[in-house]
Amino acid sequence: MDYDVVIVGSGALALFSSLKAHQKGYSCIRIGKGVPFERFLLLHENAVRVIQRNYGVAFGHPLKGLKVLDRNLKQLREFSFEKYGIRLHSARYSHLYRFMEEHARGEEVEDWVEYMDKDGTVRTKSGREFRARRFVINTAKGFKKPTFRFKHRKVFHMGFVNMDFDRKWVYQINDRGTYIAIVPFEEDFAIVYSGDPSPVEKLVGLNPQDMSFMELKLETYYHPFYREGKIYHVGEAIRRVHPHTGQGLNRALDTIEAIFEGKNLLREEVYDLFMWLGGIGLDLSWGSSPLLRNLSFILLDNPLGARILSGTL
Repeated sequence: MDYDVVIVGSGALALFSSLKAHQKGYSCIRIGKGVPFERFLLLHENAVRVIQRNYGVAFGHPLKGLKVLDRNLKQLREFSFEKYGIRLHSARYSHLYRFMEEHARGEEVEDWVEYMDKDGTVRTKSGREFRARRFVINTAKGFKKPTFRFKHRKVFHMGFVNMDFDRKWVYQINDRGTYIAIVPFEEDFAIVYSGDPSPVEKLVGLNPQDMSFMELKLETYYHPFYREGKIYHVGEAIRRVHPHTGQGLNRALDTIEAIFEGKNLLREEVYDLFMWLGGIGLDLSWGSSPLLRNLSFILLDNPLGARILSGTL
């Protein structure tokens, strides 16, 4: 079965790819299975721009900035994106997914993909075969061995708390309970709490050991090149990061748009490498000492740092 574009994956990036294919007049099919896990997103300026260009709306709840609090809930720093003229929006992943699903185009097959080759052939576990005349967009993991890997247990083994006491929040806590990130959807600021021992009990009145977790074990990885013959690897297929704020999705939206617009991907590859290394540096510095954490604040809280973080450099 031939299509102009074959899209592998079942998440928001696959849905966005189907819209871009439709805009270009390409026939397309999405092949994927599984339900993406719920998390919060901080949509940076680059992602807000991409969504606004393609969907006509600036999706998400506008925020003035980001506040960082310590384990005693004392404010350590406040970052204002507004003063640098950069937008920051918060959203639940499920809300963005449903929004993009309403605008998705092309056909859909619910199946696992087990093989793809550089000539654009994609085969599913059920034995069906599809061929891309133009290219394959792979947004799923597991098909390309990453070049660089990084493991850091304190940060990357995340638990997503199954709690219904306040649906305005999504709680993300690492396996030691020492990091918690929360985004409010009816306030002006995103808030990040960090500390050891955990601030969780003080925030929600529950001991982390008594909570029910949906476990997500991650390692971060990065590969320097997107393209492999007709296959473009984007999102988790090429670079996986911890899901604190959805920065992987932020970058991948830019990449997918560049692919469909026929742009050179060197900027995207360099930017992805920079953001991947920067994310690791931030995680290590925040977990090691107040001095390094404060240094990371200084590096981010200026016009250049804000532009880098927001994808507008």
